[in-house]
Amino acid sequence: MFEQIRNLIEEHTTVILHRHKNPDGDALGCQIGLWYLLKENYPAKKIYIVGDMTPRYAFIADREMDVIGDETYKDALAIVLDTSAKSLISDERYTFAKVTARIDHHIFVEQIASHEVTDTSFESCCGMIAAMALECGWKLSPAAAKALYAGMITDSGRFRYDSVSSKTFRMASYLMDVGDQECIHCGECVDVCPTKAITWKTGVISLLPNEGKAFKSKISRFRPLIRTASGILMALL
Repeated sequence: MFEQIRNLIEEHTTVILHRHKNPDGDALGCQIGLWYLLKENYPAKKIYIVGDMTPRYAFIADREMDVIGDETYKDALAIVLDTSAKSLISDERYTFAKVTARIDHHIFVEQIASHEVTDTSFESCCGMIAAMALECGWKLSPAAAKALYAGMITDSGRFRYDSVSSKTFRMASYLMDVGDQECIHCGECVDVCPTKAITWKTGVISLLPNEGKAFKSKISRFRPLIRTASGILMALL
């Protein structure tokens, strides 16, 4: 699934990682997680992360975004993560890159890059990056696992949204086996997120009353709409 993008990474000395504007936990998690993966497995390459930043998810971002000049893109590979449309990409200079690629779990809207892997069966882009690491046989560091796991939690609503599947838990298990257990179990990204973003998002679903299976069955039809609406609201806040 990811062979083409892996080959592109191996063919380029410089790789620049983009994601969408006003990043959420999944956008930052997959960007930072992939940065750690590439630094660990391709130490000779120059890997950069770019884009705007928000204090909302500072507990995921353990490093600053890179400030790079236009010339850095000349012979680079730019990978756009967790983004469905061109207008949403943070730092439009990805078009300056020699080669572009995209990895995304959203419903397809338009082609963004020359090489793309999109799969809506994943609950998060972090889940896709975890699957990519597993498929490519990359060494997974605790730092990469931490970022990817945090992103999976935020985009899956603590594994409660209907986008969660058995694949979600396989990837989560993979990350937990390798990751920093103290970080994973501390609950910071759930209990003490400064903005209560995760609590708010999962709270939309927890409002459903326990009044029987028939009622829940009717309401469940609206869950995708609720999830989409909550995502839009979170992006605007």
